[in-house]
Amino acid sequence: MTTRMTPKKLPKVIEGQKVNLRRIRTEDIEPFYRFVNDDENVQYMFFEDEQRTREGARGMVEWVVNAYETDEPVCIFAIADKDTDEYMGNLGAQTMKNTDDTEFFYALLPKYRGHGYVTDAVRTFVSYLFGAGIRLAVAIIVPENVASKQVMARLDAKFAGHCLIHGEAGLRYEIDQDIVNIWT
Repeated sequence: MTTRMTPKKLPKVIEGQKVNLRRIRTEDIEPFYRFVNDDENVQYMFFEDEQRTREGARGMVEWVVNAYETDEPVCIFAIADKDTDEYMGNLGAQTMKNTDDTEFFYALLPKYRGHGYVTDAVRTFVSYLFGAGIRLAVAIIVPENVASKQVMARLDAKFAGHCLIHGEAGLRYEIDQDIVNIWT
């Protein structure tokens, strides 16, 4: 999951209005495991069965943590409560295959949904990505994921058409510099 758009040194924290985006830590293994082990949480995501085990979740978290200090860190952050620093979910970005477009992705634990946390996290993160030099941020969403389509609407993301995601139907939404300028 190496990305061409990732700065060589990721910040430890990016502050949003409602949440902070911080580097994933080993203390996040247990809440991440609870997240990936719940069928409702991952119904629109594409995890392998092995990744949904406690060891698989541990392996993914440890891989991200270790990659932060390499020459090619992965661009994945925890969405954290601004007051308690508790893990609420995660988001990240990667360069899409065969393009220079940057795909961003996000997930939030159920108890935090419906409060605008994801909208704030994505707005904060995508603004950071544009500051790091990307030109287009893309989200690919499973058509049945109504909540993510609502997030895209709140962000004024442009619907850019239908596509495939892991061989399944997907919806492509795009955020460009003009949209980011509206946010600021």
